[in-house]
Amino acid sequence: MAAQGPVACSCKLTYFPIAGACEKVRLTFHMCGKEFEDNRIAFKDWSSLKPSTPYGQIPVLQITYEDGRVHEFAQSGAMVTWVVRNFDTTRKLYPEHDIEKVTLIEEVRGLSEDMYRAWGPSLYMGMGRHQNFGHPEDWPAKDETVKMLREKFLENELPRYCGFLKTHMEKNNGGAADQGFLCGSEVTIADLIWLPQLRYFQAGIADHVMQNIKLRYYYNEFVLDDKCFCCCAVRRSVALLISFVTPAFLIPCRR
Repeated sequence: MAAQGPVACSCKLTYFPIAGACEKVRLTFHMCGKEFEDNRIAFKDWSSLKPSTPYGQIPVLQITYEDGRVHEFAQSGAMVTWVVRNFDTTRKLYPEHDIEKVTLIEEVRGLSEDMYRAWGPSLYMGMGRHQNFGHPEDWPAKDETVKMLREKFLENELPRYCGFLKTHMEKNNGGAADQGFLCGSEVTIADLIWLPQLRYFQAGIADHVMQNIKLRYYYNEFVLDDKCFCCCAVRRSVALLISFVTPAFLIPCRR
């Protein structure tokens, strides 16, 4: 159900001091013009906080209503949807009154989840969770395998998914891949979800991947506040930087 007016409440968003799974939620708050407490906890404090979280993970969003009621929930995708339904007075980020548009948004959103699943094995093995994939704790080939998986992802999966994005850009913007946004002329939550995911591969965070590529940006008259990795809060005048990658835009950058 689309927002009928901003809900009177305060919002506390808890996550680590990184972009990660939380960045799309931060972006959505900023795009909706809703102030929130951006509670960034130190990694050293996570073990003491973990038992109190719904699923032993963050982000967690805590809502405090005017009457004192407190509601807390997890899952970043649910948070994005909750924020736009309650605070997007323009009804453009997630236009539920337009069933075809919102279906398109969900389709593009699903592509983001698909790419994350493709990246997941190399990510989690690199984090030392290789036993979850059937490998012994003492596994001498771990580093070599992680490098191989990430390079294959770069060679095959990243260009494939970014090709899908280019197709959507062209199809939804009159044939021009460098105009508009993923689902048309207006920013939607599909862009807010994809933006941090693509920035991750550009930011020099992932070993073996970032030593090999740079990403080309489309600016589309929007800018991003790189200092805080969130949208500037001036809604309607300044929004965000959108970046897209296609096979043709993969530029070798070996250090």
